[in-house]
Amino acid sequence: MSTFGMASSASNTNPNKSTEVVSPPTDGVSSLCFSPKANYLVATSWDNQDPKGVFGVYQGCGGVDKAGGFIAPNPGSNPSMRNMWTFTKGHALALIFPGISRAIGSDTLPKTGGTKMEQKSGRRDEIGKLLKYLCQVKTLKLCTNIAHAYLTLARRVHVREYGSAKDCLVLLVSITMEQLQVRCWEVTKTRTSVSTVAKTSMAHEHPVLCSAWKDDGTTVFSGGCDKQVKMWPLLSGGQPVTVAMHDNPVTQVAWIPEMNLLVSGSWDKTLRYWDLRQSNPVHTQQLPDRCYALTVRHPLMVVATADRNLIAFNLQNPQAEFKRIVSLLKFQTRCVAAFPDQQGFLVGSIEGRVGVHHLDEQQQNKDFAFKCHRDGNNIHSVNSLNFHPVHHTFATAGSDGAFNFWDKDSKQKLKGMNRCNQPIPCSSFNNDGSLYAYAVPKITIQQHAKASIYLHLPQESDVKSKPRAGAVGRK
Repeated sequence: MSTFGMASSASNTNPNKSTEVVSPPTDGVSSLCFSPKANYLVATSWDNQDPKGVFGVYQGCGGVDKAGGFIAPNPGSNPSMRNMWTFTKGHALALIFPGISRAIGSDTLPKTGGTKMEQKSGRRDEIGKLLKYLCQVKTLKLCTNIAHAYLTLARRVHVREYGSAKDCLVLLVSITMEQLQVRCWEVTKTRTSVSTVAKTSMAHEHPVLCSAWKDDGTTVFSGGCDKQVKMWPLLSGGQPVTVAMHDNPVTQVAWIPEMNLLVSGSWDKTLRYWDLRQSNPVHTQQLPDRCYALTVRHPLMVVATADRNLIAFNLQNPQAEFKRIVSLLKFQTRCVAAFPDQQGFLVGSIEGRVGVHHLDEQQQNKDFAFKCHRDGNNIHSVNSLNFHPVHHTFATAGSDGAFNFWDKDSKQKLKGMNRCNQPIPCSSFNNDGSLYAYAVPKITIQQHAKASIYLHLPQESDVKSKPRAGAVGRK
């Protein structure tokens, strides 16, 4: 764990005049969640702390120095190829030549069986075999099909730069070992302003996909592509420990205080309940497909999986499904949110729609779906759904860069906010609904994605339910 960052003095360019947190992540944000007890905000992200590697095509051959560092080939007379070689420990390199291939990594390759692999020039299948081998190296997580795409691009660049594909071709794929972060900020607000202080952070070895607070407001859970859930005693300064494991990446995690259990969902098609005092799950629930989203309002829990399945559980009997339905929406589910009264749930999809589901069969005539996050013929994904903790209205955030406030009971939009210039992947209300946090990536052509996290002060008139003026109908 470590303290991070400095305050930013940049002027506010946010279209909604939301306040940016200090020391934002330097890569995409995957989840946001507020403490249930105080204004502490946690974000998970793909932070890259190492110097960035580059991908280039060169005429000539590289080598390895005595210390194991990479010696770049001569870029020749091409000025655009100069000063591009920045590699440190934590990178894995794959060099592909028409005549011979060599894989070089920082203690990644075994001493035998692959330091040199002969291949015929231009043989895509042979190159594929090499890259498949390299993909098995722990620090080089590169899918073969992506590598083929890189190779195709490399050939085109080589032809453009040198006029021929017959010259010596060097393909360099640089994979940076990322420090994948869970960060925490303390938020202070007045009626009209917000300020933040960066408190501490924790690093994961693989992408972090989800996070949740324990009900005591002192402990955070995070899960991701390392197939585990870590428990972080954040406010006490303790070290993170692994409390849950899956066979595939963990996509969802939630704490259930009424049961004193942690629940985690995964792409391994299981839902697992964990007593933090035990190393094995107390129950494993098979799902029909990969877990995409999860929401808990005890005793209701709703899990969304691939193939538009929606499974409701009564947590008073968690070993059995209460109800399984197919989403009202025709395309992939992105997010779900249980009603505050536990009588139903919302579901958002990639088609720019939200579905409203009721569990009671006598109430199902009230089910409906409405369009949102659309701009003319452009349809954007609904990425996040959050109920207001006081007024029980809800917010949607989408890939159009907008967040909006809605009332499901009167079937109306309460407030539409101005669009940001990039999609909003995740969002969260604080415990009293006076703050709304959302993330916005910043993407440039030559750099990794960066992110901003904003804090918005909702006006009561924007989030409080009110009678709908005029005719009743779907928005």
